Amino acid sequence: MTTLYEIVRNLLVIIIIASFLELIMPDGRLRPFVRFAVGLFILIAILSPSLDLLFADRSFALGFWDYQLDAGIERSVHDKGEEINNMIYQPQQDVIQSKLQGQINALSILVPGVNDVQSKVQTNPDGSVKKITLQIDTGSPSRIEEVAGVNVFSDQPQQIDADGKDAIADKIVQMISNLYEIPQEKVEIDFGGG
Repeated sequence: MTTLYEIVRNLLVIIIIASFLELIMPDGRLRPFVRFAVGLFILIAILSPSLDLLFADRSFALGFWDYQLDAGIERSVHDKGEEINNMIYQPQQDVIQSKLQGQINALSILVPGVNDVQSKVQTNPDGSVKKITLQIDTGSPSRIEEVAGVNVFSDQPQQIDADGKDAIADKIVQMISNLYEIPQEKVEIDFGGG
């Protein structure tokens, strides 16, 4: 009697779950596979108690449901996965940093008064920008072109005062912040060479 009760109880639970799945499942190619899986569960729900009744001296318990991975093996697999992830991610991260530094250099050199720029981008492990440091040279241009005896740049470069440097820094920080959506406090500017 208990075997019959167990079969009926399991079938009712499976039918309720199957009905719920039928309601939420869209019409499509997946529906036959779900019906097949539900059919297998119904067979198991009927056969498992029946086999226990017919072969009381044998155990048909399946241990796959209770499989536990050893903690040492789990940690080893996790560490190996992290190592592979770093091997894949780090070269890409270096390329991204290099390209971003080049773009920031090219963008900053367009600001009037800036002669040379060297940028350094630091990123967090997740790839987000931690800090951008710019070394800006406002000194004289590195070359003076002569065209028919006329110097394009004056022989005496004009020195940029503190207000001019602040204006240059504000322009560069604003451009980087707007273009890359990086908070302004993450951009650090240092003037050197002039």
